[in-house]
Amino acid sequence: MNLFQLRHEPGLRLLVGVAAALSLTIGMTACGTYEPTRPREPGTTVIISGNRGNMPRPVLSASEDAREVVYEAVRSADMVYIVGVSADPALTASRKYGDEECNSEAACKNDWEAQTARIEEALSATPPAAEEADLVAAVNFAAAQLEHVDGPKNLVIIDNGMSTSGPLDYTNPETFAQNAADHAVNIARNNGLTGLDDVEGVMIGVNNVFAPQERLTLTRQSHVKEFWEAFLLELGATISVHELTLTEDLGPVDGLPEVSVIPPDGPAGPESSTPTATPEQTPSPVVLTAAQLRFVPNEARFRDPGHAREVLQDVAETLMGGAHSAVLTGTTALEDQSGLSQQRAEAVEEVLVALGVDAAKLTTEGVGIAFPCYQDPGEVGTASWDELTAAKNRLVVVRYNDAPMDCDELRD
Repeated sequence: MNLFQLRHEPGLRLLVGVAAALSLTIGMTACGTYEPTRPREPGTTVIISGNRGNMPRPVLSASEDAREVVYEAVRSADMVYIVGVSADPALTASRKYGDEECNSEAACKNDWEAQTARIEEALSATPPAAEEADLVAAVNFAAAQLEHVDGPKNLVIIDNGMSTSGPLDYTNPETFAQNAADHAVNIARNNGLTGLDDVEGVMIGVNNVFAPQERLTLTRQSHVKEFWEAFLLELGATISVHELTLTEDLGPVDGLPEVSVIPPDGPAGPESSTPTATPEQTPSPVVLTAAQLRFVPNEARFRDPGHAREVLQDVAETLMGGAHSAVLTGTTALEDQSGLSQQRAEAVEEVLVALGVDAAKLTTEGVGIAFPCYQDPGEVGTASWDELTAAKNRLVVVRYNDAPMDCDELRD
C-alpha cells in the first residue's frame, strides 16, 4: 500500500494521526523544560551586607553556613533582598532567583551556583547610602521585608556588628559599660522595631576589622557578640552568630564612605585576662569561654589555633614567671558532654605547653555540668532552651594553685 492509499483509508489515517501525535509529544518531552527537585517551598531571604571601610569585604564563601542558606534560597526560588548597612540603610538589590528554566539536574545546579556567585558579587557592588553604620536600623529594614510574606523566612547578616550610629553606637565608651544582653533587650523593646518571628538564619563576621579599625580587646569582642545574640533573640529570630569568619586580608572595595573608629580599649589584640600578682599571691582564676577560644561547636578543635595561642599567652607567662601551678577545668552546657569538657581542657593544656609551660605544672579535668557555677539553660530543642545561658557554661577555667572555684569571681 502506497502513501496515497494510506491517506484514503479512514482506519489507517487514524493510526497515522495517533502515531504522529505520540511522536510530537515524545519530542517535546525530550527537548522541554526539566523540573528540578526543590529543597523546600519558595520563601523570602534577606541578606544584610556590611559593605564598609571598617571591616573586610562581605563574602558568602567565608562561611559554609551562610553560603548554604543563600544557595538553598536560590534552589527554592526565593525572593532575595540585599540591604546595605550605613547610617541610612537602603535596599541595594532585589530579585527572584532560581526560577529560570533548565533541562537537566546538572544544568540546574550550574545555574544555581552561578546565581549564588552573582549574589555574592552584589554584596559589595553598591556603596553604602551614607557614612557610619547603623546595623540596628538595617536589621529593622530587613524585618520590614520579611514581615508580611508567606513561606520560609531567612536572614543572613554579614557584618562585624560594630555599629557606629543610631541606638547602638560603639564609638561611645558608655556603650561598652552597659550589660550587653540588657542593652540589647532595651533597644529591641524601646525603639519601635519590627519583630523577626519565624525568621531563621546566620550572622557572620562579628568582630572582624580592617584598618584603620583595630581589633577590640576580648572583653569588648565578647560584648559585641553577646549584644547581637541577645538582640536577635529578643526580636524572635533563630540566628546563629559567628565571630571572625571573614578573611581580614580581603579588604573593602575602594571609595566607601567613612566610618568612625571604635576605641579598642587598649592595644589591638586579646586583652590580658590574668590579674598582676606577686609570686606569693595566688592569681585570680581566668575564665575562658568556648567563644573566646574559638572552639568549633561540639568539638575540642580550635577554629583559629593562632588566636588560641594569643588568648593563652598571659596565662603561659604567669605560669612560667613564678612557682604557680594550674588546674584546667573544662565545663559544658549539656549533661552528656563531660568527655568534651575533658578534651577541651586538654586542648588548652597542649597550647600552654607549646608556649613553654612545664607540663608538670598543669592538671586537667572535665566536669561537664557538675560545677557549682552551672546555670540551667533549659531543655535543648524546646522553647525553654536559652542559648545565651548555655554559652555561659561552655568554659575552660584556669584555677591557679588548685584554688577553689568561686562563682562570684567567675561571673565578674
